[in-house]
Amino acid sequence: MFKKIIEVANDLFNNSKGIQAVETPKEEKKQTLWIVLVVVTIAVLTIIFINKK
Repeated sequence: MFKKIIEVANDLFNNSKGIQAVETPKEEKKQTLWIVLVVVTIAVLTIIFINKK
């Protein structure tokens, strides 16, 4: 299960790199932080949801 979350996170991260290439480095850093935050939040919520079942 954790492997799947990591795969999804990697996919999101790789997709985001393509988007970020267009932007300035400062914006790129900000966007990377947001993406990491979103990925971590989704992962935590997924784990909580699975544990409740």
